[in-house]
Amino acid sequence: MATQKTVAIYDDQCHACASYKNWVLSRNENTQIEFEALSKYAYRNGEFRLLNTDGTEIGGIRAVLIVLGHTGGLVGLSARILAHWPLYLFLSPWYKIFAQNRKRLNKFFYS
Repeated sequence: MATQKTVAIYDDQCHACASYKNWVLSRNENTQIEFEALSKYAYRNGEFRLLNTDGTEIGGIRAVLIVLGHTGGLVGLSARILAHWPLYLFLSPWYKIFAQNRKRLNKFFYS
């Protein structure tokens, strides 16, 4: 029987988001996370989402940090620490600025 994986929903129209997904996958062969494109879901704000196997849903910077925590090394360790309350709250405003402006950033960096 196949084990159920946590699903990370990312914006497939965002080059930075796709690069993040590819970077995480290249550093973690045995991940319990499966990436799926945002276009398959009806999320209005396009925020990075994590759907856990128990049915809970996590969004925003905390979801990004949890996924990063599955990578090894100092980045993974730092992300696992920062993913806990209240630490991730300090990064939340910066993530929201990025998430709200990612289409503009894509045009600036990837055109």
